[in-house]
Amino acid sequence: MPVAAGHDSGRQTGLLLGRSGLIAIVLMALTIPALAVPAAEVAPREAMRLHLLDTCVINSNRQNDNASVNFADRCRCATDRTMRGLNEEEIASLEGWGGVSRSVEDAFNQNWEACG
Repeated sequence: MPVAAGHDSGRQTGLLLGRSGLIAIVLMALTIPALAVPAAEVAPREAMRLHLLDTCVINSNRQNDNASVNFADRCRCATDRTMRGLNEEEIASLEGWGGVSRSVEDAFNQNWEACG
């Protein structure tokens, strides 16, 4: 039995509204919790550790064209050794993500050589 034209278009409209409504609900469900949770604060010691590790990996890859070399282990070693020797004043010397004090940089460079 053929379906009347009015009935068919109403059914398609209902499906279309149903899909867009479902998409809207899913998007709201995904975005509302993200908006409600504030960004986590990073402890100063962890911020320093991440800064040293990230900077090491980025700089190592920039300075060496050999993409097959894995610097992660050496960077991790130098970062761990440096972090063990830092006092609270040196940790507090990290200004945002801008840089570290000269003493921290020197300690890291010594540890980089030791981890080679």
